[in-house]
Amino acid sequence: MSDGTIRIAFLDVGQGDTIVISLPEQREAVVVDCIDADAVLEYLKHEKISTVRALILTHLHADHYREATAFLDNCERQLGASCEKLILHPIPEKELPLALSDDHSEANIPSAVKLKIFEQLNCWMLRNHRLVDSPHASVELPINGPLKQRIQFLHPFPAFLASARAAGFNNSSIVLRVIAAGVSALLTGDIEPVGWQLLKRNSATARLAKGDVLKFPHHGAWKKPNGHPSNTHALLDEVGAKTIVISVGTEQKHYNHPDAHVFKAIRERNVHLLCTEATKKCGGARVLKSRLKTLPKLEAQALSTGRSAFIPAEGCPCAGSIVIDLDSSVRILQPDPAKHRNEIVHKVFSKRHQCPD
Repeated sequence: MSDGTIRIAFLDVGQGDTIVISLPEQREAVVVDCIDADAVLEYLKHEKISTVRALILTHLHADHYREATAFLDNCERQLGASCEKLILHPIPEKELPLALSDDHSEANIPSAVKLKIFEQLNCWMLRNHRLVDSPHASVELPINGPLKQRIQFLHPFPAFLASARAAGFNNSSIVLRVIAAGVSALLTGDIEPVGWQLLKRNSATARLAKGDVLKFPHHGAWKKPNGHPSNTHALLDEVGAKTIVISVGTEQKHYNHPDAHVFKAIRERNVHLLCTEATKKCGGARVLKSRLKTLPKLEAQALSTGRSAFIPAEGCPCAGSIVIDLDSSVRILQPDPAKHRNEIVHKVFSKRHQCPD
């Protein structure tokens, strides 16, 4: 591992996003979204991280920030270092009812509970207002340290924020590009086709919206505002990724991610697909029973490399927590690519799997 290696961990937290970007040699990190504070803190301690430059919340839907306040409150006590900044696009008070009604990601959670989650974060921001910032009209994030030069902010610039929110709060997701010596990764939050078009209208960032690794937006959903499938082939061509990560949960209510046409487009491109958890589309109605088969395999893989599997108590992991190093090339540290394909994809999920052959 060189000094220039940058590591991205897509933690298996079920239906939602929780991502850690780190420079292992410098022992510093940026956290992107947080729905499981314990998982993030466990990972940071495992990686011996001593400086947390920021928690970035892509947008204020519960499946992206549900335990953000818990992380911020416990970071210093558990790591010995506080989180230096909270970066987000705050929701204006007059738009809060719309934001809560727009949040379909946690359809089983009552609006009153979602409001409480927001109020907890808002209280933290009021108490710690000097630590709160928003992306500016620049690709540079308002953070300190070496990671400032390794993470580019692509969307939404302030001038595009109102238009993005008008198209649905998913389209105001903060989009980030992580750059290494020879490769990059694109982290897209829950951006939808309308937001993607807004991003491409910004001449300052359109040319940067590429990556060798793509965190597929919106947990594998890619639809037009009318609910019809959008052009996944075009998105994949524009980004150019050879490795695609889908952060998705086995147990979903009121929605059905990833979309079938997304799986189809990925198979036809024959790129490397890694999903944190398996869904009914891969394991059928009894997919949760496959947890008993996948769990020991992932734990054994992690143990052989001295890592932790970081697997939650619920859901059926497929790739589980995904850890990727970017340097002159893309290197998947976890899970072991060959073992994952041979022992889990082809054996556990057999003909049901949606991965490219």
